[in-house]
Order: sequence, then structure tokens, then C-alpha cells
Amino acid sequence: MQNQFTIIQIASWQLGRLVPDDEPSWVATLPSLQRDAVWKPGQVELLWDSLFRGFPIGSLVISEELKHQKSRYGKLAGVNDPWPGRPKRHLLDGQQRCNSIALGFYDPFASDAFHFGSILWLDLCPDLQAFKSSTRHFIFRLTTTSHPWGYDPSDAAGRLHAYEIQKALRECDWKPTQNDIYQRPAAIDLWPAKANLPVPVAWLLFGSAKHGVEFAAAIQQRCEAASKRHVWAKNAATWLREASPEALLEIENGLRRALKATVLALEVPSQTIHAKSKQEDGGADAEGANLSNVEHLFQRINNGGTPISPEDLQYSMIKAYWPGVEGTIDLLQPRPMRASRLALLGCRAAFAFTRPEKLPSGVSVSALRALAGGDPQQAEKKSQMEMFFGLADCPLQVMPPPICQVIELIDSWLVHRGQNDIGLPPVVRTAVAHHSPDVYLLLMILAQRVLSEQANAESFRSPILAVATTLHWFGYDQHRAVQRMYGMLRCIEKLTPEFFEGILSVNPQVNELSGVRDLVSPAELEKIIICPDEEHLSEWNWEQAIVEQPSLNRPDEKLHLQNNIWPIICQIRSNKELLIFAQREWLGIRFKSFDNADILAWEDHNRPWDFDHLLPQSIFHDVRNADYLRVCKQWGNTIGNFHILPFEENRSRSDRSANVTFTDQAHWQRMLVQAGEMDAFSLTRHGVVNDRKAVLLFVRAARRRTLAIYKDWYVTLEIAYLFRPKP
Repeated sequence: MQNQFTIIQIASWQLGRLVPDDEPSWVATLPSLQRDAVWKPGQVELLWDSLFRGFPIGSLVISEELKHQKSRYGKLAGVNDPWPGRPKRHLLDGQQRCNSIALGFYDPFASDAFHFGSILWLDLCPDLQAFKSSTRHFIFRLTTTSHPWGYDPSDAAGRLHAYEIQKALRECDWKPTQNDIYQRPAAIDLWPAKANLPVPVAWLLFGSAKHGVEFAAAIQQRCEAASKRHVWAKNAATWLREASPEALLEIENGLRRALKATVLALEVPSQTIHAKSKQEDGGADAEGANLSNVEHLFQRINNGGTPISPEDLQYSMIKAYWPGVEGTIDLLQPRPMRASRLALLGCRAAFAFTRPEKLPSGVSVSALRALAGGDPQQAEKKSQMEMFFGLADCPLQVMPPPICQVIELIDSWLVHRGQNDIGLPPVVRTAVAHHSPDVYLLLMILAQRVLSEQANAESFRSPILAVATTLHWFGYDQHRAVQRMYGMLRCIEKLTPEFFEGILSVNPQVNELSGVRDLVSPAELEKIIICPDEEHLSEWNWEQAIVEQPSLNRPDEKLHLQNNIWPIICQIRSNKELLIFAQREWLGIRFKSFDNADILAWEDHNRPWDFDHLLPQSIFHDVRNADYLRVCKQWGNTIGNFHILPFEENRSRSDRSANVTFTDQAHWQRMLVQAGEMDAFSLTRHGVVNDRKAVLLFVRAARRRTLAIYKDWYVTLEIAYLFRPKP
């Protein structure tokens, strides 16, 4: 069956009453197996450029509503059914285009508007020079929760440079803090930085009933009404008052083309959905739909569009066979990682509860098919998975599913709680979950053991934090390290905090690889990182100073330093998460709301602070004929010379010295800088060239601070306890 729809009809699938009540015969919804929206800002902007230019945007693929799948109503509809009681079709391909089309009709400035987080704008009078490398004709601009200042003017629409963001914040007079607590601007607080006269596209669409002068007047009226609250609206209103009647003619013509455009929806025949496949014998659901057919169709459709990652594909298959999983994952707010990764780690954790000899590895699509296909050999694993996600014998309305309890317990262990606390800022917790999935899986297994044995969870907090951060930062083979600990965990009947004593130590006689660096104490580290002397300051080199120590007489000592100690030094000196831990209390107050696990809010490595050089990089970068440039560079790019500074403050600092920029003694204390070291981080370019004593002061201060940052973590979390040899 073929259906043709205008863009306003497509938008009404999410926004409801954009068309008369009797117009839609059915509404497209999303089956639970659909992945989340993955289109980039540039794709949204270019789609609308295509619509305004009359370019075709492809067809949609729909099917009858799959009864075994739960339905969602699109990004702008949320959980609300925009057409209650109306017949539904499932949208199998075209979700991103439908979301982008609906976004153009979303007016966040309407009196009854809900807060969505993204706004689509059109620049009425763009600076075409800024877009000379772009293929677009109409300059659409998108602002989002993660980038409320918009994106760069290329077709790819990448993130803006930091100085451009700073300028955008200054122009709108944004105040980032209230009572010293960081507050993030929303999209409605700003406007796209790379636009001269932006207005919401929805204002143009809703004024489309008028023509010529009346059309321009309608847009001007909306801008005039908003001009007291928004600078961009005031600028647009001023321009429209003085513009010629033909100024908006090209935009109006483009608008007409877009509204007349139709999109074809191809419907998959019912018999295709219900036919038996070779992969599934008698595996149809209660409504007679064959799940393998749905799965295969979804895979092939998605292979032809925006590439789907293996992780997203696996998550889609989980949702295809167990649609309730998505509801369970949605209960976890905030989540420590993307929904797809959490679901896959949840499966591995569930399989671990069957107590296999080895740590469960990742689950493939074929393994998921076998698990869902009723294979008797997979029955126990399937039962554990369904129980863990609350799909069997654990109704969601009665109690949180086990996975929710596990994640909540892990957060209570890892996340910083307030003043004088040992926990991690959420950004580090998320880094563990995202970059060290095996480590996070181990935490899930440990949490489940603690919950099932009804142990005192708080007594495990310090060793859990110690294990998680040590494996995350210093595990050279995390899978081996976690596998080893998992094997030890299987051998004990009851888990106690004493289990962690010496957990990372290795008997040298066994010649076993632990997968984690054998860390040195802060006192040992102080002896290893020898401070340069004045005589050899200009030629000082990190590796030579550590490995080529003249006091070493035995080859095995040098080999130990080269193979074991030097890699540890390299990881410590560049580990900015160690620095975050050292400044955790201030971060916990100033940036309490920041958690980069929220992909919508913190997409593309966006964060509200910078890692700023105490001694500005410009002082020791590309200085010619400088005697001490080499040693300044080596110490200037370590955590000993970095601190965390609010994003809005950093770019205004330039190359001013530290003792001029930072006059607050409390700030120096937060940075672990001693009172006598302020001048050491205020080295001038002249000093880098030939002032040996000033350079030596800087090197000594950066060295002491590096050691202090490491010591704070090592002592606070009692890392030595993990490496204490077993009795």
C-alpha cells in the first residue's frame, strides 16, 4: 500500500492538532525496537534546506502496528498519544526525517509551549561569506540542549570554537551562576551564534497563510511582541520594519514549496510480517507476527540509511524480543551511560548470576536469537535475564527491577555526596562506565552479591571506589584484571570488605599477570620523580631522569623502571580525572548538576569547565632561543600545571599570570597550590628564555602539586590495601 503525506501531516503525528480532526486516517508511531534518534544537526538543517528548495527527501517505510512491540510517539510527542484512539502504523524507516520535520513546527516561545530542548531557526538575512563552504541555499540553524549557541556554518555543522561560544554568551549577557552554582543556558535563552537575523521556523510556517507584505508583517508582529525579552527578536523586528516588500519573497517561495511537498510512505504487506522464516520455527508471537521477519527487515532497512552501530543494533534486537526492557531502562534516571550500553552490560551481568566459570562476554545478535528462540540449553540464562530486567516474577509496579537496585547501589558507592566526601564527581563515574565497561560489569556483579546477601553496603564503599578507580586508570588489561577478580569472587561463599585486602597483589613466584599496574606509594613516587637541579635544568628529560638514574647499577632495576614504573608515571602525569578527584569538593558544589551521562545535554565532549594551565601555555609555547623551553613544556603539560576553571572564565584569561588572575586564597587552596607557590606559576616569557631560578621554582611547584594530587587519591581511598600481599 502507498500513502502520500504533506510535511504538516507528518508533523501532526507528534504535535497533534496541526490538521483537522477528521484528516488523519492513521498515525505513525515508533516500535520499541527502533533506536533513538541519531541524526546530527547538519542533517536536520540540510533536510529543511532540501524542502525549501523542492528537493525530494526519500520515502518512509511503515507496517501494521506490531502488537508484540510497545509504541512510542516520537521525540516531540514524548509519552503522550497525540491522537488518542486513532489507528496506528509502526514507522520502520524515516524516524529521523519525521522528527526533523516536526521540529520545524515546534514553537518554544508560544504561551502554551512545553520545553523540548531544540529549536530550528532560519536566518532572514545571512552573511553568505560565512557559508561559502556550504552547499545550502537557505540558512537553517539548529540550537540544542547540548549546544544552545548553535553549530558552525559548514554542512557538517560541527561544534563552535570556544572563543565563539564565549562571544555568544557575552552577547546575550548570560549569567552562568547563581549563588556560586553553575546553571546551564537552555536553547530558549540564546540564539544561534552564526546567524545575523534568526527567527524560529515555526513562526514562518504558522504565518504561511498570508502572502507578500502581509506575510512579512505577520513575522514582524511576532518579533515585535517578543522584542522586549529577546535581543534576536528585536533585531529581526527592526530589520523587517525597514526591509523592502521583496526581502522575504525568496523565503516565502521556499516555504510554499516545502508545504506543497509530499512524502511517500511504503507499507510492508501484512503477509510479509506474518510469514514463517527459516530462523524461527513456531516462534511467532501471540498475534501471529514472526519476530525474525521483523528483526531481519529492521536490520536491512537500517543498513541502507544512517549507519547503525553494532551496540545499537544489539539493543534493538533486545527490544524486539523483549520489548519491556526499554521501559526498565527508562526507569533509570539519571543513567550512568547510554541506554544501549547499559542494556548490554545488564545482559552480561544477568548471565554472570548463573555463575559461569568465565566472565560473560558481549552478547551477539545471533546469541540473542538463540536466547529468545526457546533453546532448552539457554533456559537458565534467559530466565536470569528476564528476572534481572524485571520482565518475569518481578512486576515493575511492585518493586524496582534488580538492575535498577544494582545501578542505584553503584551510584551510592561511586558518586560524590558533599563536603568531605570520598566519592567521585558524576563525570568520573560516567567515564568508568563508558570507557571501562568490564570494570563497570564487575561493579554490577559485586552490587548484586551485596544485595542478595543483604550485607552492609556502606562498608564496601571505600574498597569499591579504590578498585574501580585503580582498574579504570591503571589497568593495562582490564578484561584480564576483572576476569581474575571474578574468579576469586566465585570461590567465596559470602562477600565481606576483607575480600578486597590484597585483591590486586600477585604472588611473584606464580608469575601471574594481574592486568593492572603494581602501584607505588606516594613516598616511593617522590623518590622516583627526581627534581631537576640547576646545573642540568635546560636538558632535563622525563624518561631519562627516571630510567637512566646514575645510582642504578643493576640491569634488572633499570628494566623494572622501564617496564613498570615509567608507564605508571606517564599515566599519572596526564590523568586529568585524577585532577578532578583532587578538586571533587569544589566541583561537587559548583557543578553539582553536571553529569555527562546525559547525552542530550552534554553531547560532543561538552562540559561547563576547562582544564586551564596555571602557567599559561602561551608563555612556554613556540618560544625561540629559549634555554628552558624544553623543561617548561614537559612540566607545563602535566596535571601539576592544570586546574579546573569555569568555562566562561577561562577564555577571558589569555596569557595573564596566575598571581594576577587568581587573587582568591580559597581558589588557590582548591587547586592544591601552596601559598608560597603562587609566584612560581607566574613565570614570564622572559623567564622561560633565560631565568634559571624562576624556571626551577615553577618545576618544583608543578612536581610537588603532581605528587599531592596522586597522594590525595592514594591515601583517601587506601589504595595500598588492595596491593597488600595476601597472608
